[in-house]
This record gives sequence, structure tokens and C-alpha cells, in this order.
Amino acid sequence: MTLSSSPLDHLLAALERHGQMVRRGGPRGGAVRTARAQCPAHGSRSLTLSLCETAEGAALLHCHAGCAVDGVLAAVGLQPVDLYPARAAQARSASAASIGIGWRGVAAAADQLEDAARNAGDPALAHAARGVVLQARAAMRSERRMHQ
Repeated sequence: MTLSSSPLDHLLAALERHGQMVRRGGPRGGAVRTARAQCPAHGSRSLTLSLCETAEGAALLHCHAGCAVDGVLAAVGLQPVDLYPARAAQARSASAASIGIGWRGVAAAADQLEDAARNAGDPALAHAARGVVLQARAAMRSERRMHQ
């Protein structure tokens, strides 16, 4: 990833390099930018992969057919750490002793958000929160493997 490209730009370019159709969008909900794409993990013909960029510069993704984040990323040669800006990735991997602590907090907070959204009757928010939980857990597994 170059200094001028965001994790979302890097991910979209990787999808396009692997022959996936990508449709870029603008801001939506709390996302700075959004996109839809064909999922490379299951070879979809339709745009089943939702992507967005957070205000912090992270790229989030969710396959509506149920593919795991790790599987989607592996299909285009990326890892979960590639979804986050370089400064954050460097800070997370600076100390092997702290691996996963930050991601556990993200997963726990998203779990709470999912429960609150379900209780409030907001299935779309609950679904998005579940995606964040799964992404945080995938990042924890990836970071553990990198430091073994």
C-alpha cells in the first residue's frame, strides 16, 4: 500500500486485480466511503460484498453470502492487518505481549452494540455489529499467527 492510498483503496484495487467487479459509492450512514463488489471467496456474479471506510481510515467488509473476512482477504492476497491504516497496524504489532488486547475490546464493544441493536429492534445495525465482531476476531487470529 502506498502512503497516499487508504486501506479501502488498497482492498478495492486488489479486488479489481483479481477480476472482481467493483462499484464505488459515497458516504452512507457513519461511513466516509462505501463500495460494493463481487466476492472473490465464493465467486459471486452479483455484488454481494459490502465495503466501507471508517472515519479512522479502516476498511470494513461484509459478504452477504456469509463468507468469512479471512477467506475474502485470502482470495485477493491480503490479511486482516491490511484493513487498517499503517500507523495503527504498526502500533498494534509493536509489542507481542499486547497482541489481541485491543481487538478483544473491539469485539466486546461490538457484541454489546449488537445486543442493544437487537433489543431496540434494529436488525441492520445488529447485522453490521456482528460483522465488526467477526472482523475483530479474524484480526486477533491473524496477529497471533504473525507473532508465533
